[in-house]
This record gives sequence, structure tokens and C-alpha cells, in this order.
Amino acid sequence: MSKEIFITGATGFLGSSLVKKFLSEGYNIHALIRRNSNRSRLINLPNINYIESREDNIKNFFKENKIDILIHTACNYGRGNEDHKEILNTNINLGVELINLCDKFNVPLFINTHSTLPRDLNIYSSSKHEFNDILKKRKGPTKILNFVFDHMYGPNDDENKFVLFLIKKILKNENIQLTKCEQKRDFIYIDDLVEAYFIAVENFDNSLPQIFYEHEVSSGEVIILKDFVNELFFQLSKNNNLKNNINFGAIDYRKGEQMNISLDSKSLHSIGWEVKTNLSCGIKKVINFQISSN
Repeated sequence: MSKEIFITGATGFLGSSLVKKFLSEGYNIHALIRRNSNRSRLINLPNINYIESREDNIKNFFKENKIDILIHTACNYGRGNEDHKEILNTNINLGVELINLCDKFNVPLFINTHSTLPRDLNIYSSSKHEFNDILKKRKGPTKILNFVFDHMYGPNDDENKFVLFLIKKILKNENIQLTKCEQKRDFIYIDDLVEAYFIAVENFDNSLPQIFYEHEVSSGEVIILKDFVNELFFQLSKNNNLKNNINFGAIDYRKGEQMNISLDSKSLHSIGWEVKTNLSCGIKKVINFQISSN
């Protein structure tokens, strides 16, 4: 019998990638979307049941349907000048509503998508940590599986994200003002990240006694951000006449900037997950997609 998966943030980069993966594996998908969501990443995908993100719609859906797994990827980064209330409603209140419904209607597993950003960096990171604290303190019966990763990337990501932002600027020979970029980052390619979620779902044992579990997702390849930017420029300049207009140190670090990252994927390795896309290969895939789609 096919399992029923409820995915929030289904039109986003991660959410849509999870929808495609689980559809391809025979799962039934129920996708929570906003009324005005851009569904371009889900075009031509069959048999998706869309639920509009209104409180009464969500409650009625849980009353009338049996859900096996809820994967929560919806978030608000605050990049669109949203006010604090909007960010908190998405990053805390929506999640609280969903986990309460999971408990009430006996959903076995709630998968949360957390952040490695420091709690006090901005309103986004503080709200993600607050919701994570709520999940850790609640009692159940729904089990929690928490995913933690640093920087996902891949083709068809949002154009305001760091990697695609850089690619566009470099290809246009525009000046790029950056910090010294001494931060260490762990870039995880989207296909590897999605495979981690899938393998975790396939191997989850609901009979285990704990309520809260966590998987850290690491590429196994921590890189200094400056080296990543230089690799990106190197790959782009192979077949293009480009000027290196990258100005390292032109701007200051954000207050509270995270300089180091340390993730350990041993819990995922123990159930058979492994990284298949190294950084150089991943960058090439992103560049090829971006150039071919322009």
C-alpha cells in the first residue's frame, strides 16, 4: 500500500525536489501551498493533491485523511521585506499547528527542516531555533525527525540564493562586493539532500522509544567560502570571456556571522546514505542548467 506524505513548502526548491522524489517512488503526495504560490517547479507532475494553506483547510484535511508522514520544509527567510509577524507565522505558528494536528490525528512521523545558522543572527534563524526548541520539549505521540544541514544548492534554486546570485553577476561581468569570505561552509547538492530524506523515511523505525531524533547532513567536504567563489568563477570562465570583478573584503561580515561549520552524518551513513555529487561536479551541473535555461 502506498504511503501518504504531506509536504509543506512544496513549491520551494527543497520541497519540490522532495515531491518529485517521493512521487517517483510511488508515494501519494499532499502538498501544502499558499494561494499565490508559483507552481512552475511542479509543472506536469501528476497526482498531486494541493491543499491551500488556510487554517480551516488544513484542519479539515487532517480530519478526513490518514497521513503517514509529514515533511515540513516551509519557511520564510525574510528576504522579501516581510515583517516579523509574517516570518514568525510561517516559521513557528504554522509548525506548531501542524505538529498539534499530527499528535491529534496520530500521524506517526513529523520531519522538520532546521537551520545551522546561529540563533541570534537574524529573525529567521531565531524563529527556526525557537520552533526546534518546541519540538524537543513536546511529548508526542508523533515522532520527530529533525534534519540539519548547512547550504543546499543545485539547478533551479531561487535566483536570490547565494550560488545563482553569483553566477548571474559573474556572467554579466558585474562588480561583486563580498566579505573576505573566510567562513567555512558545507555545501550539499540537492539530489544528495533529497536522497537523505528518502532513505531516512524508508528506514524509520516507529517502534523506537525516543520521540525526537536528528540527522545531520554533511557533504564531507567543508570549504572556505572564498575557495568556493573562486571555483565558481573558474568553471564559468572556461568557456566565457569573463572579467574577475570579485572584490573580497569590500563589505564587512554580518554581526554574529558563522565562521565555522561542523556536521556529522554518521547516523545517515549507518542506514546506507552516502554523498554522490562532489562540489566540482555539483557546480558544473548548476552552471550548465543556468546557461541552458537563459
